[in-house]
Amino acid sequence: MRIEAVTVCINYGDFLAVTAEWNRHLFDHWVVVTSPDDDVTREVCRQYQLQTLLTEEGYDSGGRFNKGALVERGLQMLSTEGWRWHLDADVVFPSHTRKQLELAHLDPAVIYGVDRILVRSWNDWVRLRDSGYLSRPFDNPHEVRFPPGFDVGSRWVVPQSGWVPIGFTQLWHASMEEWRRVRVRPYPGNHAGASHTDVRHSLQWDRRRRQLLPELIAVHLESEHAEIGANWTGRTTAPFGPPPAR
Repeated sequence: MRIEAVTVCINYGDFLAVTAEWNRHLFDHWVVVTSPDDDVTREVCRQYQLQTLLTEEGYDSGGRFNKGALVERGLQMLSTEGWRWHLDADVVFPSHTRKQLELAHLDPAVIYGVDRILVRSWNDWVRLRDSGYLSRPFDNPHEVRFPPGFDVGSRWVVPQSGWVPIGFTQLWHASMEEWRRVRVRPYPGNHAGASHTDVRHSLQWDRRRRQLLPELIAVHLESEHAEIGANWTGRTTAPFGPPPAR
């Protein structure tokens, strides 16, 4: 089972410094798309030997961030075989993830998503990390659990079309993107910001082809409690890291 990943990381290197350590073993190939002047992200990629795609085309002529176009650029750097995983720079997966995917007998015709918990500060992240949850998410061999004390992220449902996997993580097979050497499912890039483009991507699959993987629960990191969409047009939230010493 070959898995290749794409992450757009512009001004999110503080998160990637944490998530790369946990996630890099999940992928056979990981492309991180960033801007040439994002030294923090570039240094994280250097340390973890992640392929870095540098581009100045992350913003349109009006200065609006265009995440979808950057995801598409990253996808074009992947092979034409195997599974493609789009995930955000602030998402961590438990250590058993790869094994569970191999056991799931994934259908190449399907796009997959997972549930997530919201970890809204560095201190909460340290508490979860040190609890051992990421290596032992099971209370017993038959039970996947949400850890206590953390909110569960909402599932996204389009009224006319049903549930869709949203952009914090989406998994699909490369064979579904091209037909007779033409890209029939490019990642939508004609929507400003980082919102809705992920929904439009998932909507390229019929509802019967959009499935939740209940074996996995992602950890979505936040540096502070912020309103939904706080970073959709560019990073505005506080840095993610230990609080300054007093």
